[in-house]
Amino acid sequence: GNHAEEKSYYFKGKKDCRSLRVYMPLKANSAVSSLVALRQNMLDVKKCCANDGDSSDSDWAADESLETSRNRDWGFEIGILDELLQVFSRAGPRGSFTQPEKMQLDARVVEMWAALMHDASSHDVTLITAGGPVRAHRAVLCISSSILKASLNSAMCEGQTQQVEVPDTSKEATLLLLELMYTGTSCDEIERGVLVPCFQLAHRWATSHVLPMLERMLASFLTDESFEEIAEIAVLQGSNELEQACIMFANSSKGVRRRLREGAGSMALRKLLGYDPHKLSGKKRKSF
Repeated sequence: GNHAEEKSYYFKGKKDCRSLRVYMPLKANSAVSSLVALRQNMLDVKKCCANDGDSSDSDWAADESLETSRNRDWGFEIGILDELLQVFSRAGPRGSFTQPEKMQLDARVVEMWAALMHDASSHDVTLITAGGPVRAHRAVLCISSSILKASLNSAMCEGQTQQVEVPDTSKEATLLLLELMYTGTSCDEIERGVLVPCFQLAHRWATSHVLPMLERMLASFLTDESFEEIAEIAVLQGSNELEQACIMFANSSKGVRRRLREGAGSMALRKLLGYDPHKLSGKKRKSF
């Protein structure tokens, strides 16, 4: 389906034998996001029919007039899509992430890298964080991040002083990122307040081997309360697998779906999840 620019689907309602054609863009869309878009189109059809055919706020396209489809009941078809999305949401803990190639490793090797990380006598780079300086090894930073490699090897301030300023990132988030760079593990109980800025810094530095770890951790933090923050970050950073995890979670959470119907979320997030991006929550603007 991803190779098609657009595909049309015909559905028949229980009360009307005539079919309705729904157009869906499939290019670069996953199966989950396509299902979400199709479900939203069906909901739009029901809404338009209930509003006496007023389709001014709908983006669905049909091959017949609403006048002939008012009696159509799409509840059955929407229910099928809901069940299918539930199946997708149960396929993994928070979506199906691409699993990296792994190997068994002696724990003493990890401990050696952890000891190196904390070996202050060999540190040669300073990261200036919001909570104070953090020391690290230039070689590890340069191997982990092409951004840091270019910065530390440049003739600019960072290259001259071997200092990198990250004033918008906490010391705890920076230390977590370093720990994952060095060992791919952590002994600490990680909090969302540390994980989110760590993920943002990892994206800024393009630490490709750390980002998948952070995406999986963020997906495990998805709850009704944390959904909007994590989903907005996934959209902002263009994290495809985390976006898919958010889509699956949203379609398995009644609370999230209710808030989205009420207009919660940014335009980009609402578009990702198949909701009207122009229906945003907030007070109505009055004209005078």
